Amino acid sequence: MSELNNIEISETKRKIIEASLMLFSRNGFNGTSIREIAKAVGIKGSSIYNHFENKDDILRKVFEYSKADHLHSTQIVDRYKQKDTNDPNAFISIILNDAEALYSNKAWNKVLKIIVMEMFQNESVHTLMTHDILTGARNELERLFNLLIEMDLIKNIDAKFYASELFSSILFTNIEFLLNEEFGIEYYLDLTRRRIEILWASITR
Repeated sequence: MSELNNIEISETKRKIIEASLMLFSRNGFNGTSIREIAKAVGIKGSSIYNHFENKDDILRKVFEYSKADHLHSTQIVDRYKQKDTNDPNAFISIILNDAEALYSNKAWNKVLKIIVMEMFQNESVHTLMTHDILTGARNELERLFNLLIEMDLIKNIDAKFYASELFSSILFTNIEFLLNEEFGIEYYLDLTRRRIEILWASITR
């Protein structure tokens, strides 16, 4: 089954991206050659250049297509408004559902492995981590906390700080899951739920 969902690209390009995702996450970006990618796809090395400019271009596309669903915190404010906001469990459930979507997303977990390996060596990966992932997700969570403050559902907290705390906790737990998958996703979801509940209890009136 394809790891890249709802993406309109040619079948060969999809196979190249998926093979690259697998190889980069296993061997690292620098440890993977164009020849190895082509071999995994079953095409000639020169054929790669009919679809991508170079290996850096492949990496950019791996991130672009794999991150389409990687952070479900995107538009989290709109999704929260669709819930019964008077329900004290609404916040916990929506954040926990997003965490579960992250932990169970195989493509995202491969991307996260690449990020952990490469973010201090590869400028493209560093940019993705700092701008697209950290800043984007934390900004969306900050918007959610500010909404909760406006609705007088929580204390007048430092929304930016708590957004950073919440996302850092989820991201760190995701990395823990990658390092110790034998514990199973339910263990880490329970860990995440308890961390969210502690945070929620500290900011509610």
